[in-house]
Amino acid sequence: MALTIQERLKDLLKSGRIDTVLLCELAAHPDFVKLLADIQIYVEGIAATQIQNLNAWVDVARAEIMEQYTLGELEGGKASITLQNQKESGQAL
Repeated sequence: MALTIQERLKDLLKSGRIDTVLLCELAAHPDFVKLLADIQIYVEGIAATQIQNLNAWVDVARAEIMEQYTLGELEGGKASITLQNQKESGQAL
């Protein structure tokens, strides 16, 4: 017969393999529920697709930036393309 989750937890606590004082401090922390929610998101893969999409977007943005630097090198150096981009976007130099 398989042990219930409560029995497994009781056995774990009795075994001494984990710091029970630390576990109690963690459970009593005001952000413990947030930690549990974050763990659930990770374990269930809820945000995995969104993270993969964000990583893909970062790859595209990186490629565009690298292309700008490459164009700048062809037109006289990185400094010229950087200064041109800052002027166009209204950023202070």
